[in-house]
Amino acid sequence: MSMSLDLPHYTDLEWRLEAQLSSRSLERQVQPSILLRLHAEEEGVPSVHTIETDPVNLIHLTNSLETALAEIKSQHCRRIMRGIK
Repeated sequence: MSMSLDLPHYTDLEWRLEAQLSSRSLERQVQPSILLRLHAEEEGVPSVHTIETDPVNLIHLTNSLETALAEIKSQHCRRIMRGIK
């Protein structure tokens, strides 16, 4: 009996940086935004997820993912993963 999860797998990531430099009401205003297009595949079926965010949220997301990656490499998680497979 296998307890493994069948989750979507990452295949590609496209990104684009957009910046609004000013508007009619506010001159000299900069509003950067980042558009991410994540390509994944689940059971041979491709899917695309689009995310738009600002740099502050992207940094927070990156830090959260790095923390999760460091945790999954811990000895405790490795023992649990061996039990699941």
